[in-house]
Amino acid sequence: MLDQILSWMVIFMPFAISIVPIFIPARHEDEKAHMRWRWILVAFGVLFSILAWWQQSRSIRAAAKDRQLAIMETSKQVAAETSRQVTKAVTEQYSELIADQKSKISDLQTQLAAQGRDVSVIKGSNIVTGKNPMKVEVINPSPNPPSVDTQSVNLTWTQERGSISDGKETVRVTFRVDGYLKLPAFMAICDKPCKTLSAAGIGMTQAGPLASTVQHNVAGALYMLPRPMPPGIDYFVNIISVDGSPIKVNMFRILKESELPPELK
Repeated sequence: MLDQILSWMVIFMPFAISIVPIFIPARHEDEKAHMRWRWILVAFGVLFSILAWWQQSRSIRAAAKDRQLAIMETSKQVAAETSRQVTKAVTEQYSELIADQKSKISDLQTQLAAQGRDVSVIKGSNIVTGKNPMKVEVINPSPNPPSVDTQSVNLTWTQERGSISDGKETVRVTFRVDGYLKLPAFMAICDKPCKTLSAAGIGMTQAGPLASTVQHNVAGALYMLPRPMPPGIDYFVNIISVDGSPIKVNMFRILKESELPPELK
């Protein structure tokens, strides 16, 4: 507020001073000449006021421009400093991480080299090569294996609709046995032509599909692992409809050894 008052005073004070001589009465005979000098003095005062106003306007605009440039320069400096600090922090962090990973890799390489030497020793040993076989005797034989009689093993199973496969309906049979099964082979009888899509179970399993060349509504699965199949574990057989329509399993049972060809036993 004070700056504005001072600015207006600088502009109007010369003008006020310039008009004072107009009101001073003349004291000599040449009144016209005296009045001419008065008007010249007024004109100079007005011109001075205009020049002072123009100069202050230019100063204000220049100050505003300088202030804007200073703000922009300060912002750039702050951004540059922030970027430098962030880059420094990230670089330090990742440098520590890379150094740690290099140390771990070096340790692993050392361990692998040691293991490679151990494997070389084992491969060249007489036990592995068979040059000097070692006699092995079982001092404490294990108990008799559990019963694997197919006839004494019971099967429980359920079915539910499976996921669509290649645009065709599927059904999933979940089953388990209550005893050790020596030859885990299973057969499903469907209400329409079907075939086995996949077979698996909980844990390490390996199974393949079984199909009938006579009946197109029969599908099945033969488990190579585990053998014998232990009781109380869920296994799955996914069956797909041949024509793509919804399918239902009417029967699911254990295949007898006599029902399988010798090459599959």
